[in-house]
Amino acid sequence: MSKEKEIWQTLSAINVNDHANVKNGFTYLAWTWAWATLQENYPTSSYRFKDDKVHTGGSVEVWCELTVEGTTREMWLAVTDFRNKPVIDPTCDLIANARMRCLVKAIAMFGLGHYIYAGESMPIEPAVQIQDHVVKMINESENLDALKDIWISLSESEQSAYKEIVNKAKKSLS
Repeated sequence: MSKEKEIWQTLSAINVNDHANVKNGFTYLAWTWAWATLQENYPTSSYRFKDDKVHTGGSVEVWCELTVEGTTREMWLAVTDFRNKPVIDPTCDLIANARMRCLVKAIAMFGLGHYIYAGESMPIEPAVQIQDHVVKMINESENLDALKDIWISLSESEQSAYKEIVNKAKKSLS
């Protein structure tokens, strides 16, 4: 497995919902918690802010470069007000806040809280991976005993995710 895939699987499996805040209909993840969580998993991670980009008309875009285990990704974010609208000639505190939100967005590019930006309320990647894994094993099984062996071989988190998938399917069919 590639290093990038391992990072994604590790970080995308973390449920960030208890650490997310909603303001004016927008979901935010506190940068302090996101950074601490990244450091707990990948303590050599580092970031830097690139030069801000000032657009015609005076709006500003901030840029962050994040490196995790030798892989670097960039992210950008407009400096916005409380309604998520661009600010013309923003103050230094608005720029500083946008930079930290941009850092969180860059961390999401490695998996942590990525589903917030997709408008979802729960991590979706691990369940999909487990489902494919379980479906493949089920398709290869030859009898009920083989299915029981498959169930026993699953980790608790895989069993839990699989139960969630089955329950969602039952609800959608009823």
